[in-house]
Amino acid sequence: RNRRCGILIGQGMKPEDAVKEVGMVVEGMYTAEAAYELAHKVGVEICRSLWEVDLPSRADVVIVSPGGYPRDFDLHQSQKACSCAELACRPGGQIILCAEAPDGAGKFGKLLQEANHPEELVEKYTREGFTAESTAKAYMYARALLKHRLGLACSKVPKDEAERMFMLSYASLEEGIQDALAHYGEDAMFLVIPYASDIIPVIHEE
Repeated sequence: RNRRCGILIGQGMKPEDAVKEVGMVVEGMYTAEAAYELAHKVGVEICRSLWEVDLPSRADVVIVSPGGYPRDFDLHQSQKACSCAELACRPGGQIILCAEAPDGAGKFGKLLQEANHPEELVEKYTREGFTAESTAKAYMYARALLKHRLGLACSKVPKDEAERMFMLSYASLEEGIQDALAHYGEDAMFLVIPYASDIIPVIHEE
């Protein structure tokens, strides 16, 4: 009866009419919503147990990597690591994204390079939402740029192109570390996350 009711609904019949057509109690009609909510709750708990990592506080400088190829084949894919770093880096701190990006920035890069300020991309995404030109990805980088210094290290994205996207560019990770130390001082707190696409930082100081 549950299956038959589902088929009728799938064929376009209203749920209440489908129940009448079946002529028996269709308990699935009344338990589906509760089962859906329970599945979501349990799914969230499983994901938290697998991916959440407790951190005592936000760092001044967060060094992240997506975890190597293919996760860093361009900056579009590498952005996932940047989102992780945003959660772990204090406002005004620095993110150093180690991503080779042999395929370059990706479609969103053109949007950043043509903008006069990252705020423009935030406003564009607020107006337009997701678009084929990767407005959402441009927004995510712009969001990070408004809160942090963002630098690329060991990347094949040309330095001038990175700078047009409002990013710092370092030939090596060591160069990025030295720049961060010069900016934040010798007592700056550093955090390194080598597989940043695989975790969700949870800060407990707040």
